[in-house]
Amino acid sequence: MAIQTTSKFDWNKIHVAREAKQWTLTELAKRSGLSVPTIWSYEHGKITHPKVETMQAICTALGIDAADITNAQPKGAAASLETITRLFNQLDSEGRRVVVDLAKSLLGKPRK
Repeated sequence: MAIQTTSKFDWNKIHVAREAKQWTLTELAKRSGLSVPTIWSYEHGKITHPKVETMQAICTALGIDAADITNAQPKGAAASLETITRLFNQLDSEGRRVVVDLAKSLLGKPRK
């Protein structure tokens, strides 16, 4: 998905996507061609008018779609399942194991 506007980005989602890959700021900077301070500033919402090209570089480096870091909410259960499946498939085998273990533990807990 090409980024058309950056006004609805949730900068924290960049941080979450980076940590899901267990990358440091330095690793994302290296893979995106950006500086560590730039990545930090984006993750913390310090840049109020980000460049489209910069956001595209970050998304490409993380292997995510621009829609993954927007505030847009999926419409309906099918869209949610599609998003969860797509993100799950991006994980390595260890990441998948962690997610499955977490889901099992959550399903085993009584609901409030």
